[in-house]
Order: sequence, then structure tokens, then C-alpha cells
Amino acid sequence: MEDIGIGFGVFCGADHVGHVAKLIADASDSHVTDIVVDRGLLHGAKVISLGQVQKVGDGEVHLSIDREQFQQADGFADQRFRYPGHDWNVPSGYGSVDFLLDAEVATGSAAGYGAGSLPDELALPPPDPRPNLLRPVVREGTPVHAAGGEKVGEVASMTFHPDDGRVTSVAMKWGLLELERADLPLEWVEHLDDEGLTLNVTAEQVHQHTAT
Repeated sequence: MEDIGIGFGVFCGADHVGHVAKLIADASDSHVTDIVVDRGLLHGAKVISLGQVQKVGDGEVHLSIDREQFQQADGFADQRFRYPGHDWNVPSGYGSVDFLLDAEVATGSAAGYGAGSLPDELALPPPDPRPNLLRPVVREGTPVHAAGGEKVGEVASMTFHPDDGRVTSVAMKWGLLELERADLPLEWVEHLDDEGLTLNVTAEQVHQHTAT
């Protein structure tokens, strides 16, 4: 299959259901785990796992689920993903930065109904069963930082392999009007987190690369 890029159209069979607007990555290895499908201003975005991608080609992502199943998929909201507080009990062998909690699941009080007593129509989604819940969102405009922490630009585009989520290309934009763009060597990508994309090279090396 071809690589998936932001802006690709998303289809359930012959039905166009939206386009790839954002990527959700596992910060432990920078692999993409899910795509966020934008359905337009009047509809909420949906989170679709790579396991539901059937084929990719000609700028289109075809899913293995039908339109009804797509509509039942989890919705996406930036505020749903957050770091745990200082009082959260970190499991043995992990640090707090190893986790990103689902804010809807972690509310506890269940919006005034009391834990475990929400009506069925307002039931909260179950927590993600995957062991690493630190899944930062990557989109056009995500900050790019050099090894020293200096911001050197923003993500202009990113593609990844649909089979394993491996990032295959990253382009950075910069400048007053953000008109300057350049592809970044993949070996420069150190990690992804909620602060953005961090490189393992200095700002000077980045500037030398983009000047050529």
C-alpha cells in the first residue's frame, strides 16, 4: 500500500466520509497508531485505528468498515488527551510521562451522576487497552524543535506506512509567512510528544540543511 498523508480522502466503500486531518502517534516509538478523520464543520471528527485501513492509493484511504460502523467510531477532541496530575499513582516501572489519560474516562465524578451510574446514552467510552497511552496528535502546524529545545519550524506535512504506522516522510515549514519548506531526514526524528516533534540535531544543523 502507498503511504498515508494528511489531507487524503477517506472512504467507506464508495462513500466519501471525510479526510485525514491529524495523526495520533505512540510516543514510545513515534509510530502512528490512529488517524483522525475530519468530517467537516457540521460533524465531529472520528478516530480510526490503522487496523481498520483496508487499502491506500491515489490519495485515498479506504476503510474495512461500512459507513454505519464509521459513524459509531470514537469521536476526537484535543482535550480528551492529557497528562496525569502529580497525585496520579504511576504503575511500578513507569514514569508519569509514559501515560496520557483519557480525560473523559478519568473524570471520576461522571459529570454529576457519580462513578458507574451514568445513563446508557451518556456512558463514557472504555479506557484504551493498549499499554502505552501517550499518543500525541500530529498535524500541520505542530512545532518542530531542535535537540536544544529551540523551535526551528512547524510540520508542513507527514506521511506514514499504513501497515505499521512507521513515519516515512516529514516536511517542515518556516519563515514569516511559512512559505519556506524542506524535507527532514527521518533519522533526525527523535520523538513525538505533546510539545511537538523533537529532532536529535542542533538548530544550526537544521539551518544548514534548509539553506541548501
